[in-house]
Amino acid sequence: MGTKQSLEFNGMGTTIKVEVITDKISIDWKTMMRTWFATFESICSRFQRDSELARLNQSPSWMIVPIHPILYDVLQAAFQYAAKTDFYFNPFVGSILS
Repeated sequence: MGTKQSLEFNGMGTTIKVEVITDKISIDWKTMMRTWFATFESICSRFQRDSELARLNQSPSWMIVPIHPILYDVLQAAFQYAAKTDFYFNPFVGSILS
């Protein structure tokens, strides 16, 4: 059985805790996790003014804005959930929340 390791840090406006059980102690998984969350936040955060999502939200509706594939996938999934719930889950209420 492997060794249990944990990591706790702040990100995305909350405390993130990751626990793994691994035999491969040589893998720098803690750095990989911090990097993954930081990258995701820089793309998809509505709280960071310089994130891709924030820039998309601030652009005029007529403007074509190239976006990262991760943001595309997140927006696609959000729209699918909205449609499945008859928009009880509505990812398009951001302007009301601000």
